[in-house]
Amino acid sequence: MTGPLFEHYAKITEFLGHTLGPDYEIALHDVSDPSGAIVAIANNHISGRSIGAPLGAMGRRLLDNRSFEGRDAVLHFRDRLPDGRTLRTSALFIREAGVLTGMLCILFDDSRYRALSEDILRLCHPDQFVETHFQMDPGRVAHLHPAAPSISTAGHTLHEAAAAELAQLGIPADRLTAAERLGILARLEHGGFFLRKGAVREAAQLLACSQSSIYRCLQRLRKG
Repeated sequence: MTGPLFEHYAKITEFLGHTLGPDYEIALHDVSDPSGAIVAIANNHISGRSIGAPLGAMGRRLLDNRSFEGRDAVLHFRDRLPDGRTLRTSALFIREAGVLTGMLCILFDDSRYRALSEDILRLCHPDQFVETHFQMDPGRVAHLHPAAPSISTAGHTLHEAAAAELAQLGIPADRLTAAERLGILARLEHGGFFLRKGAVREAAQLLACSQSSIYRCLQRLRKG
């Protein structure tokens, strides 16, 4: 990347860092030197990278599969940091005389917003209070679903139990009727899976519905 072009995009990198705020990392890469690709970076507390850091796995994939051909940018794909955080990433391809020489990448870390939304949900769905004060007649739930097989947390994860339920029905999660989803949740609840932290969020992902829908179904089941 030549000096004038580098100076231009370095100013854009700094500007975007100030404008977008601390949840966005903006990194300018010189792809002619993958081993020391980063030449400017803003808000590097997100990934911990610094000037001279090599091109990351995502950047290498974009070069290896030639994603830059015939397009100016790639938008909103997922990238994962070593600590497990998932970032939404976009990359602008920088060319000189038609040749790719750099990339301006924007990484968005939404972990603070996810944590905040979960804290808000806990205000109206106090999981710990329910776990501590809830009582249920298992026989009544069994009577409501007499044909349902018994499942238990012993030796199973929620993912395995939900997958087994879907396999028995023979339909994908996004095709479940409300009654079928309620039946699965009743058996998972009876098996004790919702005593685990984060179970509602995981169940919502596995059964292709919202967390609020899971809470409403559990409330309905727990009221008999």
